[in-house]
Amino acid sequence: MQAWLPVGASGDNAARQIVASNTPHVIDEVARWMLARRFGKILHPAHGINVVRGYEGAQIRQTYKKLAAEYGIEWDGRKTTGKWDSLTPINKTISICNSALYGLTEIAIIHAGYSPYFGFMHGHSGKALVYDIADMLKFEHVTPIAFRIVADGRPNPEWRARAACARLFRRCSLLRELITLTEETMNVAFTSLATKPPRRRRKNLPGYMAKN
Repeated sequence: MQAWLPVGASGDNAARQIVASNTPHVIDEVARWMLARRFGKILHPAHGINVVRGYEGAQIRQTYKKLAAEYGIEWDGRKTTGKWDSLTPINKTISICNSALYGLTEIAIIHAGYSPYFGFMHGHSGKALVYDIADMLKFEHVTPIAFRIVADGRPNPEWRARAACARLFRRCSLLRELITLTEETMNVAFTSLATKPPRRRRKNLPGYMAKN
């Protein structure tokens, strides 16, 4: 397990992180908290991670469409699979910006004393906590960079976007923001872990609420 944990991480924190990231009611609560923080959407406590993912997916698609319209870029959805050369310039540039943010986020998580591998929304996706934390900030900080650079029409937008991200990371307090966000996320998780899971059931919800 040592390879999965950052050097200098608290053994107690690491153990609790692993347990929390594999406890269903904690996953649900952290997912609801992330949704509320990111989009201002408050869900009923009976709504679990699948409902969160559905709402999040719809909001993300809307955000991409708005950015594409704002910058005058043709948009046919987010594509990440297939050969790199077959992807559109905007999809390649978004991926480059995301990769840069993921690298900075991993540094923040390790600095905060946690493992990048045990997260909540992306529980079985490699560096799950990296994706969880970065996703809460990427549309605020790096995704607009991708659209702005592709929109200017100059060659090699993905590499210019990487350089733009590096400049952003040097001149702003994003690393500190990511560290704080990691600590807040884990505080939510550990608080939930220390409490008994709710006994509410979806079938007891009012009809209108169970459908949303």
